[in-house]
Amino acid sequence: MAITDKDMQRKPTDKDQWIADDWGRGDGRFLGRITPSGRRCFYFRYTLPDGKRDTLAIGDYSKDGKGGLTVADARAVALGWSKLYKDTAVRKNLRAYFEEQRKAEEAARLERERVAAEEAAQREREASEAARRMTVNRLFERWQSIELLPRKNRAGKSEGRKDGGQQIKWRFDLHVFPEIGGKLAEEVRRADVMAILDRLSSEGKSRTHNLVLTELRQMYKFAQVRELVAHDPTAGIKRKDEGERKRWLTPEELRQLHDALPHCGLNLRTQLAVSIQLSTACRIGELAKAKWSDVDMDGRVWRIPAENSKNGKPHLVHLSSFAMRHIEQLHALKEADTPYLFPTFEGSVKKGNRVCKGHTLPTSINKQLADRQRASESTRTRRTPHTTALALPGGAWSTHDLRRTAATLMSRLNIRIEVIHKCLNHSLDDELATIYIQDDMMDERRNAFEALGSRLDSIMSGQTATNVVPMKSVA
Repeated sequence: MAITDKDMQRKPTDKDQWIADDWGRGDGRFLGRITPSGRRCFYFRYTLPDGKRDTLAIGDYSKDGKGGLTVADARAVALGWSKLYKDTAVRKNLRAYFEEQRKAEEAARLERERVAAEEAAQREREASEAARRMTVNRLFERWQSIELLPRKNRAGKSEGRKDGGQQIKWRFDLHVFPEIGGKLAEEVRRADVMAILDRLSSEGKSRTHNLVLTELRQMYKFAQVRELVAHDPTAGIKRKDEGERKRWLTPEELRQLHDALPHCGLNLRTQLAVSIQLSTACRIGELAKAKWSDVDMDGRVWRIPAENSKNGKPHLVHLSSFAMRHIEQLHALKEADTPYLFPTFEGSVKKGNRVCKGHTLPTSINKQLADRQRASESTRTRRTPHTTALALPGGAWSTHDLRRTAATLMSRLNIRIEVIHKCLNHSLDDELATIYIQDDMMDERRNAFEALGSRLDSIMSGQTATNVVPMKSVA
């Protein structure tokens, strides 16, 4: 007699119903059971060496094998256990045998996990070691991609650098990479950094010295947090005392600059940038990124969007007659489909594939101006021969000094300091004033920019006297 589906589908009674396959003596027994609650399951029963019986559960019954075992599947398990039961090596104690097997499998699993963990740790050590072997060039690329590129955090706040680290890369291309770019970042020593900084100091570039030091320190801090390097070669190096820069161009120097610009080898767009910055008191980065869509030629207003301004606030600049003349000259240079006032191009006009690829970098304008204020003996390969064309009696000057010059001229025209701050788009330090004073002073700012433009006109035409013009009060 063998257990069938019909047997396993009997109706439950008030007692357990046991059904058995008719097996030979010493083979054990394959059993089916139907409980009073209606549960149907399979067992294997055998006799222990001491004569006691032991019953092992095989599983629940299911006619189609879904959610349980068919009769055939359960019988196959029982036959396998019967074979083990008759094996003298098992010693007729299946429960103990299965427990030993379970423990052995668990031990094997733990060993596999241990080996896998050791292998993973080894791979991590090797990856970390490989990371430590990256060069300074590669370290910069990783730093730039993770921390310098502009992005929004979860709160919607902007992070990274607006230019994606391009100005830092420009400085590193000039001063860092030629010296240590190919060196392993882990092997750079303080002496290597000091060699770069000492050269900058000897050239009188205290500000560049401090910028390079600060940026190298930031990069190595990034690397230390990620265990890419074990030490920071900038540790213990102090910044140079730059002093407070007060350079501004006198009226005589402005006239000299005006006369020199057409003959210094600069392209016309960069020449116009100097005059536009002087008449708008803007930052060079704001001007370099300006788009024609932000300039209202008829209304004579230039809108600087928040993403281009240093303080993250939009700013309106009134364009004086002086400023408009130069912007109109710039507009005459505009090529079709060029959105920027100061574009950069790729391709060739002759080949018909010249296209705008973006705006001029502020560092490019600064470099062009700085290259024309060098001692004649400092001429370098592939740089302009006009090395002294824009040198002025008061010493080296920068685009930021043009902004300071515009503010100084406004002050000498008796324009109120708070109006000048508004023209410069400065954020007020006074928190209460920031909260309670919401006047944008647009009329006074318009008058201030017109007065500045008139003063620049008189200077460029040779009237270098102070010519203080009292500002009209605004009703």
